[in-house]
Amino acid sequence: MSKLQQFAFFLPLTASLFTVAGEILYKYSANIKVRKTAKIRWFSFFMIGNFVFLFSILCNFLAMKFIPLFVVYTFTALNYVFLMIATNVILKETVKWNNIFASFLISLGVFLISSEL
Repeated sequence: MSKLQQFAFFLPLTASLFTVAGEILYKYSANIKVRKTAKIRWFSFFMIGNFVFLFSILCNFLAMKFIPLFVVYTFTALNYVFLMIATNVILKETVKWNNIFASFLISLGVFLISSEL
């Protein structure tokens, strides 16, 4: 495996982390009621969250050129699991743990099915 393929293997994981970070910044800034003086700061968090989320899509497109698609599919399915855990822990949103477990099983199924293709 070349150095470029080793680097590309970590791109879906980076995309997952960027997705979670972008979604948390987006939700955190959208739910806060701010005064007029603080609106610029929260708007910047809102915009950074959107750009980080878009950068995660770019990471997945770059990864598709160098690694098998089933790895990208699996990390894309795991994004939902990461996102639910992060919003439950950081933003204190109510998420049922059976939903997280079901999402994890779905992502495992995506991995098994797409690795056979």
